[in-house]
Amino acid sequence: MLVVSHDAEFVRRAADSIAEVAGGRLELYKSMSFDKYLTEREERQARIRSTIEAQERERKRMQDFIDRMGAKASKASQAADRKGKLEKLAIKQAAAQALLIGEQRKPVLTLAKPPSCGMAPLALRKANIRHPLGKQDIITEANLEVLKGMRLILRGPNGAGKSTILKALSGTIKLEKPSMRFEDERLKLGVFAQDLAQDLPQDMGACEYVAQTVRVADPSITEEKCRTIMGSLGLVGEKALRQIRDLSGGEKARVALATFCLSPYNVILLDEPTNHLDVEAIAALLDAIGRYEGAVVVVSHDRAFCETIAATHVGYVANGKILVEERGLRESDFSEEDRGVVNVAAATADSDQGPSVGVVVASAQPQLA
Repeated sequence: MLVVSHDAEFVRRAADSIAEVAGGRLELYKSMSFDKYLTEREERQARIRSTIEAQERERKRMQDFIDRMGAKASKASQAADRKGKLEKLAIKQAAAQALLIGEQRKPVLTLAKPPSCGMAPLALRKANIRHPLGKQDIITEANLEVLKGMRLILRGPNGAGKSTILKALSGTIKLEKPSMRFEDERLKLGVFAQDLAQDLPQDMGACEYVAQTVRVADPSITEEKCRTIMGSLGLVGEKALRQIRDLSGGEKARVALATFCLSPYNVILLDEPTNHLDVEAIAALLDAIGRYEGAVVVVSHDRAFCETIAATHVGYVANGKILVEERGLRESDFSEEDRGVVNVAAATADSDQGPSVGVVVASAQPQLA
């Protein structure tokens, strides 16, 4: 079995050998766990750096001799000998440098400052929700209020309707009456979805697209600022000018992420945002979310990502209903197969101990004024 993944936890559990692609080379770490691979890779790189440093000291020593003695007839043969050795050493240095994985500058992201809005910028009331291609409702009588500054993580079994709820919140799904979607007149909604990169205009230049898109909300954004954030995501030099069709899948995801970060939103919806981002980009996005003051709603199977969000509310979606509680994540929110078995048991146990804080049940009356 061969797996390509940026999900460190998945690789940690699934792999017993690692093949790393870096610097134009494929390096195999056979019969090695992911954590052991990380250690071994650093040890290999440390040995290569030591070799390069020793070679550089030797190069300087020989070059110094050539500079000092090359003009003296009595030392001419020795100087010539060292010149020959320098040429051979240069070949060895180039070979060693090829083995050294360059230290990549870690991306640094900042989400644009959220515009002001009301206390409940977005909500669903008595919403019957179905998949865009479906014929039956998969969520019924849903009342969901996204509050200012809220950090809501939606959990639940695959196919329960978590991503469909986000589509209903974003307005991309038409709701039939009596379902209603409310939004504050000052709502600025941003969506970063797992398939967002696929919807980019393939015939546009990457930087051209980013600048054109973000200037709709903020005409003052300069091309230099666009290039700066794209550069922080590794889209440097001519990569930022390439047509989107000529970028890799990961690079397209970074174009979408650059656009997302530069646009000012007061509510952001994240639907499996880590699917096409590498480890460094995910870490940068999490750091940006940590400093973001707007409301965040997240659907993700990436447990580490969810746990870093610092949730204020957790929602559980199953059996056509949604239950939202005002609390952080806990162990019972995750089951091994993500089928919700543990979650249902935990919800039952919690109900036996008395009502949860800030509970919003799909069939309950809406809390909106």
